[in-house]
Amino acid sequence: MFLVIRIGISVFVLSLAILSSGCARLVTPKTLQGNTISIFFACSAPPNFSQYNYYIVFSKTTSLQTPNRLQYLFTPGKPFQTEFLIQSGQTVSDYYQNYFSTWSDYLAMTQSTDLSSTANNLPTTEIFNGPFDPNTTEATNLNYQPNTYIAEYTPRPDQTIWGYTIPAYYLSVGQAFHFTIISTSKSGTIADVMDSGVSIPLDAGTSISGDGLYSGQNVGWDLVEWGVRIY
Repeated sequence: MFLVIRIGISVFVLSLAILSSGCARLVTPKTLQGNTISIFFACSAPPNFSQYNYYIVFSKTTSLQTPNRLQYLFTPGKPFQTEFLIQSGQTVSDYYQNYFSTWSDYLAMTQSTDLSSTANNLPTTEIFNGPFDPNTTEATNLNYQPNTYIAEYTPRPDQTIWGYTIPAYYLSVGQAFHFTIISTSKSGTIADVMDSGVSIPLDAGTSISGDGLYSGQNVGWDLVEWGVRIY
């Protein structure tokens, strides 16, 4: 009697296991998308906003394009100088087709040459969102953030750290982005441009850093290292 009951229970348990396995589902943990982009720069000198403009350009694709160093650059939503545009051999339409069509957003750090009009001599920082066309004018203002850096990075005493913490909804980059940094003279001539070959996924916990890759020209700063952290 005891043996029969034991066998019966075993068969019941086995049947239950088979039924359960038939409707089991494999649950794969979902990667959480970050909602904050923290970007920092370690430089051997502070940015020279009185003589140069600085831009951080974002792109959804690997085809991020900019003019080369020493070429002219104007940016969507900002005035351009017809004389320099003619000297570049390109038209406004060429700039939008060849360059701005690959930009998803850009952050402009500019300062008036009249320093008395700029509080604390800090730049005006604006984010412009694409897609871009000649009528682009709307921008979101950010506060300039010196001494912003990723906690894992320990700067040397001779370095200047600055950067931005940007809510992801300010940008239209999607699931991943590329970026580059451009510095120009006040007349629009590109002094330097950083390599843009790194893809950064917009996943919470992502932390990527790299070397400056600037040409070493004297543009008021020398970028030693950059870093991005997604929260």
